[in-house]
Amino acid sequence: MISFGIFSQEANKVRVAWEKIPGAILYKIEIKDELDKIIFEKETKQTFIELSLFPGTYQKRISTIDKTGDVQTSYWSSLGVVSKTMEEKPKIKIPLEWKKVKNSISYIVELKDQNEKIVTRKKTTLTKIEIELAMGKYQKRILVQDKTGEWTPSAWNNLEIIQKKNLWRKNDIVIRSSALPGWGEVYAASQYRQPKYRPRGYVYMGLSTILGVYYLYLQNSHSKKEKEFQEFANKSVLISGLSGDRLYQVQDAYNLYAIKELNNLQSQDSRLANQGEQVLSVFLFTYTIQLLDAIKIQHFDLPKLSASVRKKNALLPEYYYTIAVEMRF
Repeated sequence: MISFGIFSQEANKVRVAWEKIPGAILYKIEIKDELDKIIFEKETKQTFIELSLFPGTYQKRISTIDKTGDVQTSYWSSLGVVSKTMEEKPKIKIPLEWKKVKNSISYIVELKDQNEKIVTRKKTTLTKIEIELAMGKYQKRILVQDKTGEWTPSAWNNLEIIQKKNLWRKNDIVIRSSALPGWGEVYAASQYRQPKYRPRGYVYMGLSTILGVYYLYLQNSHSKKEKEFQEFANKSVLISGLSGDRLYQVQDAYNLYAIKELNNLQSQDSRLANQGEQVLSVFLFTYTIQLLDAIKIQHFDLPKLSASVRKKNALLPEYYYTIAVEMRF
């Protein structure tokens, strides 16, 4: 029945306007917040009103009254209010997540800046939400609605958005995977709250450890076989150097045995060397794959803005966050 728009004239001050309805002599506008509480109600002959609202999401509806006293009321529709001062700064999308509260049916996430001014208020039935904020320090809380319709707020928690500045913080996952295969993936699972990376991080760690230990075992065995071959070859030369008719038959028989034994030792040594090269190739392949995976996670999979858990709130199972963002121009 009615269409109207809203825009911000200055911080916290908004103007609501609607189309003129033929025959209407009076308009009544109602606005309610996320708690379904009517916070503003006014009758006017004009087709607009001005009021102050905190940034957030509201519901609005318009009623018209004609000369006969007949009243027609529109449906409730969404009304979003944003802060003009916040719009002037670059904003980044921030993922926030918390644990489900028992018997809860919906949540409201509120954030305020250092001036104690509410900059975001969003309602959701999920346990995660994505909001847009500029870099800076904020406080946040979550209001929980139970099945009786009552709302329980948590305490205000600190939230800070900072810019990544040094090489280490820009490549913390890749550097860890370079030092120890799989470490970067496991680190990403805990630090950036991405548990899906943990299983493959442990697989990389386990496989690399097994291959590394096996390679060292083969190298050690290869060294022992080389030493054993050299010692036996030296003994064979000494015995082969004996002369005289009486030792001819003994020397001839021993030479056949020595040649056979040396060939056997050389074959075992070559097999160990080949196995070592194969294991090393598999290890290097695994190392390369997990390093590429770490690069993909660091620079492509993870959101540029990532939340790290610091501690849990005592009232509600939500989290404190430190947000780090990398800005590229």
